[in-house]
Amino acid sequence: MAYTFNTVNPVGANGSTDARDLVDNAQVEDLLINSTELTAPDRLGVQRRTWAGINHSVAGYTPRGPWVTGTDYLVNELWEYDGSWYLVLSDYTSGATAAADIAGGNVVVHQPKDWVVSVATFAGLRNLEPAFDGQQVELLGHTVAGVGGGMFYADYSSSAADDNGVTGVTAGGRRWIRRTNGTIKPSFYGMQSGSVSGAAMLTMCSAVKSGFTLDLEGISLTQVHSGTNNNPYRSAEPNNQTTYAFFEKVDNITIRNGKMSASLDMSSNSLNLFGFSGCKNVIFDNIEMDLQASGTPVYADNGYETWASLIQFLNHEDGTLGGGLTIKSNCKLRINHPDGASIGPQSTNPVHSYSGKLVGVDFYGDYSAITPGWMSGLVIEDGVEFFECTARTIWCWMHRDISIGNVRFIDCGTPSGTAHSLIRMLHGGINISIGDIYSENCHVSSDTALWILSNNNGPWHPAGISSGHWVAEGCTGQQMWAIGDAKSLTTGDVTMIDCDFSGPSISLFNGSGSAHEKCKIGHVRSAGTKSELLNISVSDASEVEVMGLSGDGGGSAKNAYTVKHTIGMPVIHSANLTGWSNGIFGYPNASAIDLRNFKLNGNASNGLGFSSPSLIGSRISDGEASGNGSVGLRIPQDAFVDGVVCKGNLTRQIDIGENAVLKNYEIDDAPTTSNTEPGVKNEAATSGMLVKLGTIRSTNGRMTYGLDINTTATITNNDFIGSVGTTAKWRTFGGSTVVGNTPDDTP
Repeated sequence: MAYTFNTVNPVGANGSTDARDLVDNAQVEDLLINSTELTAPDRLGVQRRTWAGINHSVAGYTPRGPWVTGTDYLVNELWEYDGSWYLVLSDYTSGATAAADIAGGNVVVHQPKDWVVSVATFAGLRNLEPAFDGQQVELLGHTVAGVGGGMFYADYSSSAADDNGVTGVTAGGRRWIRRTNGTIKPSFYGMQSGSVSGAAMLTMCSAVKSGFTLDLEGISLTQVHSGTNNNPYRSAEPNNQTTYAFFEKVDNITIRNGKMSASLDMSSNSLNLFGFSGCKNVIFDNIEMDLQASGTPVYADNGYETWASLIQFLNHEDGTLGGGLTIKSNCKLRINHPDGASIGPQSTNPVHSYSGKLVGVDFYGDYSAITPGWMSGLVIEDGVEFFECTARTIWCWMHRDISIGNVRFIDCGTPSGTAHSLIRMLHGGINISIGDIYSENCHVSSDTALWILSNNNGPWHPAGISSGHWVAEGCTGQQMWAIGDAKSLTTGDVTMIDCDFSGPSISLFNGSGSAHEKCKIGHVRSAGTKSELLNISVSDASEVEVMGLSGDGGGSAKNAYTVKHTIGMPVIHSANLTGWSNGIFGYPNASAIDLRNFKLNGNASNGLGFSSPSLIGSRISDGEASGNGSVGLRIPQDAFVDGVVCKGNLTRQIDIGENAVLKNYEIDDAPTTSNTEPGVKNEAATSGMLVKLGTIRSTNGRMTYGLDINTTATITNNDFIGSVGTTAKWRTFGGSTVVGNTPDDTP
């Protein structure tokens, strides 16, 4: 139809401003309302259904399927051609072509192939029988307008169940399928912020296929436990792994933009906020998780234990391996139980030595001494924050290829110690990269550490591990680090501010009697922390290096560094330790250390001490041990000591062990130094020492002897400055060599 002007001006973003189009639109409106025809063209020539056409469309029609030549068609029957449906206006027999029939006037377009019907609600969608396969429908809202709407299409081949969001089934058994464009949203199911049943959550998550995104649309959903536990991961295991946001063998999915939370009574129920079985490459983006647990967990001898976690990531029971979990920088995680630390060892449970798990991120491979089902590819990006967690916050088991960025742990646990480690890595730990970690006001239980890394007596050792700087402020527990059997470990500096650990802050131990290899720890610093800084109790520490130890123990009854290894010689590149019981102390039978560039001043007992036999063959160089409450340096048997200064220690300045070498040293007394002790004395029943090139002063006249080596020794080229020794400058046993000393070799 030709209108008055027919400008065919495009509509444009704000419509046409041409006055001629206003005239044409008036004619269009007149036809749409008043015409007896079923359709009329708009000013651009597109056919629109008139009011008469709309009224006519509610009449009963009979679809006949695709157009067929030589067929008798009756009034109100429909046939399809090229994706569009045509309504028969009068009885006729079809001709040679559909195009000729369309031009013949016996039919009119009923529904063009791109024309869309709209329905108000999902319930209304179920009541709409599709006219043809592929028909499109616009849903205005799931339950209310504007929430959960979208496009659907009829799929005659589908047998999918009605899930009240993505698939709707009509009374006639036809399926309406939502066009998701690879994204599932809570609004598709009528969900808005607030409580969501477990069944509804499970249904929504089951619609997420490989490559899909679950977009929480910025809302907060609270999972409501049904009161009945299940285990979607392992069919043959107890029903203690209840999970509603559950994903099974889907890969490359993203969960983003919202908050998921729950409350859980562990006296009867278990819940994983998110669960993955046999999934690969899962991303959490801008997600906050919060699980508040309570109640005394249930334990049973059949292996049943109530469980709570934010994320559980497992291999599938059919052998499909999972892996690849990324938590992006804008995520925030909390899992809390008021008595989290007590959810630990239970001697009555023969299946697990630690039961009733409370876990933040559970990245869990399968344990097998023959064929490990490694869980690999955990990535926690810079900026992720864990807060108020009273759990094993990050727990990796049978794991490899882990990247944890610059992560913060804030207020995890309470002063009574209700967290159960911040990062716990057992069995494996291969190719681990950890960034800068900051923990503030975190309190782990008395039998664990902020970071645990160990093979846990298994056959796989942690290897290829690097870590950035760690800062702990106001933290308590048994230890800061507990590291067992590491192979190739490199860390940045460690700083502890006002922390109090019942055990050593940094502990290198044997998980299965294996050596630590190529372990290099940064500078360990303490400010206001009275806990032992370092304890190396591994059997073999031959490839262990510590870049530095420094801190004021503030009168602590503990040693800053306790040496317990029995093989090897770890290197301590620098030390500045004051205010401890002993700056460094060797347990009986501990092997040697290589101590360099040190200040061991002002400690209650010794700067360097040991319990014989210990530290045999150590190398000690370039340092000072002054102002200590007993002896500055107790030099072990066969040690080599070069370039040390010991002044003002209260008992003696140096004790020297059998066959040890002391050279380039300097000693002096203080007004408070004992007046009944020499400056340098041999350990009891020892001999063979070499003492040379020393400078010996007694500024305050407190030494009985400068050197009191009451056994055979070599004393050579030492300078006795001023009046040294209230009894004599030196004393040795018969057979000693005394030569080249100044002012002379006379005692």
